[in-house]
Amino acid sequence: PRSTLFPYTTLFDLVGALRHHPARYSPSVTTSNKLISELEGEINIMTILLVHNSQIGAHTCFVAQKIANILHTLDTDSIIADISQPGWDSYQPESIIILGGDGTIIKVAGQYAQQDIPVLGINMGTIGFLSNLEVHEISTKFMSDLLSGNYQLDERMMLEVSICDQYDHVISRYLSLNEVCIKTVASHMAALGIEIDGKLHTHYRGDGMLIASPTGSTAYSLSAGGPIVDPELEVILITPLLSYLLSKRTLVVASNKVITLFNLDKTMIAICIDGQDIITTDEPFQIIVKKARNHFKLINLKGRDFFASVDRRLGQNCQPGS
Repeated sequence: PRSTLFPYTTLFDLVGALRHHPARYSPSVTTSNKLISELEGEINIMTILLVHNSQIGAHTCFVAQKIANILHTLDTDSIIADISQPGWDSYQPESIIILGGDGTIIKVAGQYAQQDIPVLGINMGTIGFLSNLEVHEISTKFMSDLLSGNYQLDERMMLEVSICDQYDHVISRYLSLNEVCIKTVASHMAALGIEIDGKLHTHYRGDGMLIASPTGSTAYSLSAGGPIVDPELEVILITPLLSYLLSKRTLVVASNKVITLFNLDKTMIAICIDGQDIITTDEPFQIIVKKARNHFKLINLKGRDFFASVDRRLGQNCQPGS
């Protein structure tokens, strides 16, 4: 029973207090962590990270708090983090719920995919290809299904992108869920070379080039004329951006192949990964793209079909006379 000296009716309440105010209830952090571990072993607590995006609007925080309240009634601890603030990715949860658009989900993928943490997307953005629920569908039932593991897990292939200098030294390495884009900054055409598994494929002139995953096939690559690819396939798409030659079309390449792109002149080039500018340069470079070892795990609570979702998101499935 709750009392003034011990105001916690459940072990869940006590663990939450120890996590958030360890100094108040324990003589040391070490002791507090030991108590938390022992208590969690008794009640098997799952921690859910609720990631919202205040840049979309303050309502994302209110929705996150609503979900936190539902989870609390289900004896599940949760942490609310704003992706626009530093430190949002410093937690180690068992699952993540994301409140935002595809851009928010992609950013989480870049940080957490290597940890194999399943992610549920709740659409509060514009299109929401990667989301499984809409805000009005948030309910105790779906949260209970999440906690009990009553869902499908869609594993999305990711790309490992290595940016190298002219001496083949790796400058930086990234994980990409959608695509890496190499494009000219000025009005000049980019001149690029492409190798597939170490063999020269072609030289190319145009605005740039996209290397996309199946998940990225419904993003920038689609706008550039690329095909929609079933995300269960593991392939790599090479899509030209406004090619000088009309014969240059999207290539669909097996995922076990390594794609290398390099510049052929001093045109200023921007390298972007999943919509984020990484580097702008006119120096010689190489970009090596291959299938990543990790997959991004998306929680599918409704068993939603990918192609039905594409039709709905793109507004293709119009009724006659509508």
